[in-house]
Formats: sequence, structure tokens, C-alpha cells
Amino acid sequence: MSKTVPCNGCTICCQWGGNMDIRPKLTPEDVMQGIVGVPLDRHTVVLAAKENGDCMYLDRETGCTIWNHRPQVCKDFDCRSILAEIEMNADP
Repeated sequence: MSKTVPCNGCTICCQWGGNMDIRPKLTPEDVMQGIVGVPLDRHTVVLAAKENGDCMYLDRETGCTIWNHRPQVCKDFDCRSILAEIEMNADP
């Protein structure tokens, strides 16, 4: 697989609903750069979300509002592996 994910404006990875467990975990560097997070537990800070569960930096019309400064976890995320797993587990 290519390292660059061809998002083409897709923002599904930025829409988590109410599931805290799938929110991206921030590094101390992310927090120091001003990325807003909320504590998940004593050792983990996750990206903050809006009431609807979207990433607080997502604008559904224009996409990520901090694209050039997004956290490393967002830069590294590759949805293709998740999509492949869903396809493998789908009923024929």
C-alpha cells in the first residue's frame, strides 16, 4: 500500500460518535503545540470532540481546520487497513 492515503476530502476518520476508545491519542508534543485534548485516564490524553462526536477540528464542509498542524496520529492514520478488515468480515 502507498504511504499516502488518498482521502479526497473524506472525513470519516474524524467522526467518532461517542466512542472515547477510538479517539486519537495525543503525544505530549501535540499538547505542547496547543492541540486540545481531554484526559481519558491518568496516562492518556485524547483529541477533544464536539457534542456530536466529531473531532473538534473538523468542519464537515471544508475538512480538517488544522491540516498543516494536525497531530502525528492523524498524519499516520491509514483507514485502508480498517476498510480491508471490514470487507474481509462482511457476509458474502
